[in-house]
Parts: sequence; structure tokens; C-alpha cells
Amino acid sequence: MNFDSVKANLNKQIAVKTINPIQRARLKPSSLRLAINAQCYECIYDKSDIGTWRQQVEACPSVDCPLFCQRPKATSQGETS
Repeated sequence: MNFDSVKANLNKQIAVKTINPIQRARLKPSSLRLAINAQCYECIYDKSDIGTWRQQVEACPSVDCPLFCQRPKATSQGETS
């Protein structure tokens, strides 16, 4: 068994899960959903505040924002995508 290829594949899987929404949108620039996620993340997320970035975005009070109805929502199982 070639452990180098297994390690490289595992590193790719881990890396995709640990990047922030802005980095994820840069990997797939044609995705509207990823672009919206990245914009909301950049606008409101504060690492020092409580909750995940999705929970903070879901609680966004800016109803005048054009992306307000399209903003990402927190999932019941935690942050999965």
C-alpha cells in the first residue's frame, strides 16, 4: 500500500473542511452559493463572538441587505458545509 497517496488524499479532505468560506469560494468561483456565503462571512463573522460563522450570519439583523433572504443558515447538526 502506498501511504504517500493516502496521506495526500487525506490532507485534501481535511483541508477542504478547515478552510473558511472566502477561501472555499476562491476554489470554485462559479458557485453563487459559495460567493454569498463568503460575502456574509466577511461582513458579519467575528471570531471573538460566540457561535459558529453560520450561527452569527443567521442572526444577522441587517434586513436592508440584498442578501438577507439568501444568507446561509446554521444546520441542526452544527456547521457541516
